[in-house]
Amino acid sequence: STTGLFFGIFVVLLTIISLITYFIYKNSNEHISIIISEITELLLVIISMIISILIYIKYRTVKFSYKLTFKMDYNEMLCIVGLFGIYLFGFYSIIAILDKGVESNVEILSLSIQILSIVESTIQTVIIID
Repeated sequence: STTGLFFGIFVVLLTIISLITYFIYKNSNEHISIIISEITELLLVIISMIISILIYIKYRTVKFSYKLTFKMDYNEMLCIVGLFGIYLFGFYSIIAILDKGVESNVEILSLSIQILSIVESTIQTVIIID
């Protein structure tokens, strides 16, 4: 439990430091500030996706004695509806990025963030529903 707390504090500090550097470069060099913001978001998505995968692997190795019945209750339906909204937002963002054209590092970062966000939200929904 202390490892998770330490890692959470580390992620909060990383986010605060990136926000400070974003606002430092915002007025002087806007391109660098946008890249800092995109890289921070990409790192946070990658970290949460890796943690979700590790949780899923650990959850699968634990032996539970429960019946293998699948019920679609209110919580599961809300997760699926939320996942549908994330899919819509992600796919429309990907279409907008590709329509504009992938010409710089910012577009590549934005495209990778949207793709990884869709994958991460799918993994998290599978963990919650399972």
